[in-house]
Amino acid sequence: MPGRTSRYEYQVVVDFVSGGEVANLLKGYILAEGKKVRFSGVASAHEALERDEHGRAKYLGYVLQFGGWTLYHSGDTVRYEGMSEKLRPFRIDVALLPISGRAPERHVPGNLFGREAAQLARDIEAKLVIPCHFGMFEFNTASPDEFIHQCQTLEQAFKVLRCGEQWHLRT
Repeated sequence: MPGRTSRYEYQVVVDFVSGGEVANLLKGYILAEGKKVRFSGVASAHEALERDEHGRAKYLGYVLQFGGWTLYHSGDTVRYEGMSEKLRPFRIDVALLPISGRAPERHVPGNLFGREAAQLARDIEAKLVIPCHFGMFEFNTASPDEFIHQCQTLEQAFKVLRCGEQWHLRT
């Protein structure tokens, strides 16, 4: 049952039971039958944090908790006041953060710059950060060099994946 709290915009817990549509879709990828995954929506900001007429965030990132792991995928976002305080209590193992920055001439939502993504990962105490939103589209890309340098400076663990490369959660 979805519910709102001050830390996240909404939360859904899914029980993976035999024959369920979601369970069949994800079976073999994330969880075995009888396990649970918790999806928590956390506001993301495209240049600024925006809300609809009901006070709901217009854009969301997601925290997934499953099998002893906590994964955060911000989606398109820039940092906003209170963001790290919302995310830190989740004790994130892996954060997927965009590094393509902001350039209005690209006509796409703004994102974190590499240095900002590294700092956010450090501030939320992510055990590992993986950059995204680079190297896929010529019109909307950035080098991961700034991200790598800042992670090294901050002693923030990171993994840069190249297009098509996979990384697997290990227990």
